[in-house]
Amino acid sequence: METTTTTGGVSRRWALQAAGAAGAAAILTGAGAGAAQADDRGRSDDRGVEPGAGRWKTWVLSSGKEIPVPPPPRGQVALRDLDAVLRASADRSAETLDAISWDTGSPGFRWNQIGAQLLVANPAPDTFRVITYLNLAIYDATIAAWAWKQHHRRARPSGRRLKTAIATPDSPSYPSEHGAAAGAAVGVLRHFYPDQATELAERAAAHSAARVAAGVEHPSDFRAGYALGKAVAAKVARARIDADGFDTPFEGNPNVPYPGGDGSYPVLPKDEGYIQALVGEWKPLVIGDVTAFRPPPPPAKGSAARAAELAEVKNYPRRQQPDFAELFFWAQDPAGRPEPDSGAYVQAASAAFYYAVDVSLIVLEDVNQKIHEYKLDTNPPRAARTYALTFAAMLDAYIACWNAKYHYLVGRPIHFDPTIDTLWTTYPLASYPSGHSSNMTAPATVLGYLFPRDADYFLSRAKENAASRVWSGIHFRSDSTAGVALGQRVGRAVIAYGRADGS
Repeated sequence: METTTTTGGVSRRWALQAAGAAGAAAILTGAGAGAAQADDRGRSDDRGVEPGAGRWKTWVLSSGKEIPVPPPPRGQVALRDLDAVLRASADRSAETLDAISWDTGSPGFRWNQIGAQLLVANPAPDTFRVITYLNLAIYDATIAAWAWKQHHRRARPSGRRLKTAIATPDSPSYPSEHGAAAGAAVGVLRHFYPDQATELAERAAAHSAARVAAGVEHPSDFRAGYALGKAVAAKVARARIDADGFDTPFEGNPNVPYPGGDGSYPVLPKDEGYIQALVGEWKPLVIGDVTAFRPPPPPAKGSAARAAELAEVKNYPRRQQPDFAELFFWAQDPAGRPEPDSGAYVQAASAAFYYAVDVSLIVLEDVNQKIHEYKLDTNPPRAARTYALTFAAMLDAYIACWNAKYHYLVGRPIHFDPTIDTLWTTYPLASYPSGHSSNMTAPATVLGYLFPRDADYFLSRAKENAASRVWSGIHFRSDSTAGVALGQRVGRAVIAYGRADGS
C-alpha cells in the first residue's frame, strides 16, 4: 500500500491503480471513455437529502443557479460515462480502496485538513482569511451544486451490476458535491499558495478517481462539479479575497510611533507590527461597522484596577506543575473539569500550552468532531454551512478585536513589569482585548447555536482558553474578559445572519 507523503505541507496519496494517473486526469478533462456495457439510468425520482438547499442564501453568488451547469450526458455519451464507472469499480486494488477510504466525511472535510496543513507549513498574518474563504467557497459551491442537482435529477450510477465501495449518497448525482468542493478548494488554496497549484490539482484528480472507483459518481458528475467549484472560487477571489483590504499599504511613517494608547505599548515593529495594525481595517463579512464592537476602555494606566491586574499576573503560580509532560497532553473534553480559577483547578499550565496554538486549528477539530457526531457528513449542505458560519465568525471577531487593539494600544504585562515570568515569549501585539479570547469565543458561540446540546461545552472551552492567557502571563484579566464579550457579540451577529439564510 502506498504510504502518505508530505510535500509543501500537502498530505497526499496519489496512486490509483483502478484509473491510474492518466485516468484520474481524464475524469477531470473528459477524455478516454470506453465502450458502454450498461444502461443509462436516466433521471432520478428521489430528491434526496435537503432538496431545498439550492435556495439557501449564498455568500458571494447571487443565487445557487448564478453559474450555469449544462445538462448531464445523454444517450451513447451517458452509456460511455457509466461504462467508465463499471470498469473503474471492477478492479479495486488495495491502493484504490485506500484512496477511497481516505475520501471520507463531508465533501469539505479533507480539503479543510489540506488547508490546515498548508497553514501550518506557511504561517502568515492572514491565517483566518485562508480557512474562512476556503469554507465560504465550498459552501457556495455546495449550494450551487444542490440547486443544479434538483434541476437535472440525474440518478447515481449504482445498480444491480455495480457494488459500491461506500454508501451511496442520498442525493442526485449531477453535478458532484465532492467535485464542487474540490474545485472551490483548489481555486481558493491556489490563490493563497500558487506554488502548490500542481499538487492541489493532482489531489483533486485523485479525489475524482476515488469517487468513480467507489461507484457513487460518474466521471462527468465530478467534472461538472469541479468546473462549478472553480468558477465559484474565482468569484470568491474577486469579491472577497482581493477586495477585503488585506493588501492595503501602510500609509504612516514606520519611524514614528503608532499614535494612540496610554504610552504603555512600545513602538510598533517596522515589519509585522504595522501589518497587524491594519487588520482592523479589513472588510468584515457580517458585522458591518467594526468600531461598534469595541469594548469599553481597559483599566487606566496607574489606576488601582491596573495595579491589581498586574499583581494577579505576576503572582500566578504558573510554574507549579507535578509533571512537565502534562503540558503537552491536555484533555480535549472539559466535561467534569472545574470552572477556571475556581480553586480546584490545578492544571493551568497544561491548558495554557494546549491553547497556545492558532485557535483556528483547535476550532477546526471541534467542527470536524461535531459534524461526525451529529452525522452531518451525510448532509453536505449542513456540513458546509457549519464550516462557513463558524469561520466567518472567527474572521469577523479577528477584525473587530484587532481594530480595538490598535485603538486602545495597551501594553502587555511585561511592558508594565519586565520581571514577570511568563510561560513563553509575549507576542509582539497590543494587549487589549485578547485575540485568542475573542477569536475562539465567536465561533464557540456560533457552534453553540448549531449544536445546542453542546453549547455549554463550547462556551466552557472558550472561557478556559481566555483564562489560559492570564495563566500563561501574557495577558491581563480585563484583556480576556473583554475578548470573550466581544466574541459573543460577534457570534450573535453571525447567528442572526444564519437564522435568515433560508436553511
